[in-house]
Amino acid sequence: MIAFALAVFFMIVTPGPAVLALAGVGAAFSFKDGLKFLGGLTIGYLLVWILVITGIASIIFSLPYMRMVF
Repeated sequence: MIAFALAVFFMIVTPGPAVLALAGVGAAFSFKDGLKFLGGLTIGYLLVWILVITGIASIIFSLPYMRMVF
């Protein structure tokens, strides 16, 4: 669990594609649209974290056709 927490911490504090995309959306459209995009990013990250923490992700990826989908 400590390794997961460290990975999440470094994922949050380092700028990646999501941060750059958020900056692009905010600059190209509006602050309000940027907030909507941020909400979507947050929901997406939370869903992935829940799937990984509960082990559901390992069950999903144990199915061969789901590996191809993802």
